[in-house]
Amino acid sequence: MLIRSIVVLFLVTLPAVGCKRSSPPDSNGPESTGVADDAAASTGGPVATESTEVSAETLAAVCTGPCAGPFAVIRVWRDAAGALGRIVMQGDIQVCSDPPMVYFDANGTITEQIGLEPVVPGSPEEQAFTERRVRQLEGLAEAESLSCP
Repeated sequence: MLIRSIVVLFLVTLPAVGCKRSSPPDSNGPESTGVADDAAASTGGPVATESTEVSAETLAAVCTGPCAGPFAVIRVWRDAAGALGRIVMQGDIQVCSDPPMVYFDANGTITEQIGLEPVVPGSPEEQAFTERRVRQLEGLAEAESLSCP
């Protein structure tokens, strides 16, 4: 019953329509280390764009990604200069029972998809997932949240 209450509270607090922005608490996201370099780009790391806004086309691409829906959680990650680096979507639990974490570049192209699955803490599998996440977000900081229209 407690889990059901938490899920209901979570779903009620998320905006269901519109593109609403909010800034995350200061404690979220890794400390920003600057613009990604060419080496990071060649290894699949983030490459920030000069754009400061998420375009309607990019948001549309994200909102039609795997397990997208009105309750998907979308977070924008930026470099130290404020340029758009990655968009991360945790899929809508009403669309998929185990929504993946999907990483998009500034153009709305999927760069990584990490499935929601249990792993043993401290295991090599957990380390592999952590390395994939770090590779996507290296040098970026969480900047804002969006929702699908």
